Amino acid sequence: MTTADQQLHDRTASQIVSIMTTEHFALQGARAAAASDTNGRTSLFLGSVSSGLVDGYNAVKRLLGLAYFWVGSANGVQVQLWAIWLLYAVLVDLTDAVAEELDQPFAALSLEMVYRSLYFFTAADQRGEATDIVPYLAAEAADLGIVKRKRKRDPTPSRFDQLRLTFASTA
Repeated sequence: MTTADQQLHDRTASQIVSIMTTEHFALQGARAAAASDTNGRTSLFLGSVSSGLVDGYNAVKRLLGLAYFWVGSANGVQVQLWAIWLLYAVLVDLTDAVAEELDQPFAALSLEMVYRSLYFFTAADQRGEATDIVPYLAAEAADLGIVKRKRKRDPTPSRFDQLRLTFASTA
């Protein structure tokens, strides 16, 4: 290799390093812009979803008559959500036990009325009139409205029932 060829090779190698460095920095900039855009879109999405979740969460807490504590950390919100889920799980289990005691299907009992009846059981327990919640709720189910009422069927047929509909058969 001659001196001219060596100089050309060194200059070409230098240019290649310069081109590669420039391209590397351009790709890093594009990558940073893409990551920033993704973070922005994710924040917007989570903001819109979480506002709907918080609205639903507030509605459930309000309907159940539970306190809502404002917290600034995710951990505080998670503790409240876990407490609600735990309350719901215990309530479903209690309602199932009462339904079994009454020999009724689970769907025939009102979760809301079982929840509201907890106050009456607590008062009866403090007076010494009750010690076990399932037999108490089963005995007082009619007075506490735990078993849902049977709906009266309208004797007049609806407009929909009067229509003569035919359904396509798959046979």
